[in-house]
Amino acid sequence: WLGMPNAVLSLIYSISGGADWGDLAKPFWHTGGGFAYILFVILTIFGLLNILVGIFVQEALELAKHDKYLMLDASAMKTHREQVKILSELFDIMDQDKTNKLSLQELSEALKKEQIA
Repeated sequence: WLGMPNAVLSLIYSISGGADWGDLAKPFWHTGGGFAYILFVILTIFGLLNILVGIFVQEALELAKHDKYLMLDASAMKTHREQVKILSELFDIMDQDKTNKLSLQELSEALKKEQIA
């Protein structure tokens, strides 16, 4: 390998897909460091995967929490719209002269009806 920089470059190639790590492991077997090399590759790859998966899962959880709040807001808006529709229909029923204004007399008469009260 001609020195430490080339050895480190070989390690980087082996974990980044720049070279087949099986081929790069052969010199380590001759020096007695084959198991250390394999351990380095496995721990590095799985360590990086663990960190990346953790980041993605955390982001997904944050997005899911945001979506839950949006769904609650949408549900509240739907309920609000339904309540406004019911009240609008109720006032239409009570407004006998169709002036879009509810007089005290119309309100009193409507409250006497079993349908409205």
